[in-house]
Amino acid sequence: MKEYNLEKALYEIRDKIPVNTRLQEDLRNEFINKSKSINSAKLFKHIKIFPPISWIKHLPKVAAVLVLCLAVYMLAGITENRNDLNYISAASLNVSNYMSFIDINLGSSRPTSISEYNGSLYIAAPGSVLYEYSDSGIKEISAWKPIDTLHSQIQWVRVSPDGSRLVYLSTQGIGIYNIKTGESSLVLRHSDDGTTYYIEPTWYPGRNSIIYTKQVIKPGDEHGFDIIESGIYYLDLETSESRKLADGAHGSFVKGRNALVFERDRKIFFKILGDDNAAGKNDFHNTNNTLDENNVHDRNSAFSKNEQIIDEGRFPSVSPCGNYIVYIKFQDNIKSFSEVNAIFDNHDANENNTAVGHNAVTKDDACNEDSPVNNTNIKANIKEGLNAEIHESIENIWITDVSNFENKKQLTTNYPYYFTDETGWLESLEPSGLKQVLLINSMYSYYSPVWSSDSNSIYAIRSKNEEISHESRIIKMNSLPVSRKKNLLSESTCRH
Repeated sequence: MKEYNLEKALYEIRDKIPVNTRLQEDLRNEFINKSKSINSAKLFKHIKIFPPISWIKHLPKVAAVLVLCLAVYMLAGITENRNDLNYISAASLNVSNYMSFIDINLGSSRPTSISEYNGSLYIAAPGSVLYEYSDSGIKEISAWKPIDTLHSQIQWVRVSPDGSRLVYLSTQGIGIYNIKTGESSLVLRHSDDGTTYYIEPTWYPGRNSIIYTKQVIKPGDEHGFDIIESGIYYLDLETSESRKLADGAHGSFVKGRNALVFERDRKIFFKILGDDNAAGKNDFHNTNNTLDENNVHDRNSAFSKNEQIIDEGRFPSVSPCGNYIVYIKFQDNIKSFSEVNAIFDNHDANENNTAVGHNAVTKDDACNEDSPVNNTNIKANIKEGLNAEIHESIENIWITDVSNFENKKQLTTNYPYYFTDETGWLESLEPSGLKQVLLINSMYSYYSPVWSSDSNSIYAIRSKNEEISHESRIIKMNSLPVSRKKNLLSESTCRH
């Protein structure tokens, strides 16, 4: 009886051990083919036939091997199923060609906002055009304009979690468009005096509600305008009741955590909301991410409690599954040339071609696809007493794990775009008591990344910053196969 139970247990363990079926089939075929050319009598001469029960005496050794295999299998499974971007294998990190371009003929227009649901891509373009792009082609949606705002122009669009409606931003305000019925209506209208604007609307999952940013502005002292208030609000579409959730902009709700992700002062924040954030309560819940005393902004503000800084960046977007946050991150590099005198003192006076600065990048390097950013030194004939800096600001799309903000990954590759030769610029400068700065942006700019409705892809708008070409293209980054249970994304580094 004990032998029977042991045998049964071994069979159960055997079924849990992963088997390479392809290799198994190849070996089986190879064995069969070889067997045909071997005399069966000679073959059986070398085979020892054991009695049916004699293998039982080898059970302890067999069991030990199987238990070891099972332990390795379970360990591999635990590692594979971790919701942690730091536990991705090196081979997976080198996956390439996961970025594709969606080229759509929009005439002279360029996309300003995109949103996806179940394979259909909704695109807002400058002017009054809203498009739907799917496998069946592209079509214009003209019915989004309410009757009383026929001259309004669309600027932004987001599709509802069930794919039935669009929330949009126009030059008149925020509106809702019913895809099935074609009905459209404004729910928030900008103030007539031009001091209050409602922007960046998105859906609040699970309720007939939206999240939006309210901005109150005033004219600047000399030119432009100053933002007096920028707050994220919740709007119940049934009752029209509105409540403030946080100070900031570009809010995105975190499914399953009753939390909000947003931006403020070029930083990405995570905030736990109350039991009923529509009621504006401050009874906050705890989260897996502990709050850092140094990361909490303005504890005197009722709307800044339980906030944690995720990273520096802009335009955060939470995946519909609630597991990941994608955002745009700016990485700044400052090269200072204020200590050039000390460098000249350490060289021969006749040596005018002096290397200055560090971690600099030449114009040729900036256009080299395989060249890392900042890998050469600038060589220039610079006048003594010069006080100058070159500021590089490189932007890329990043992703982080909601359960652990330390797990983050850069998804795109970008380079500084030198519209002028920095060596010539430095040599042309005259010594001055004022600091002279050359601002260098990246080759590409990324705007408002969004998730697909199944959380398996990321869409964004990428613009090229060259003087001759300012083309904008929609990019799509696909995740790895679902079987890997990770949304690791990577961009191919090709230029177009």
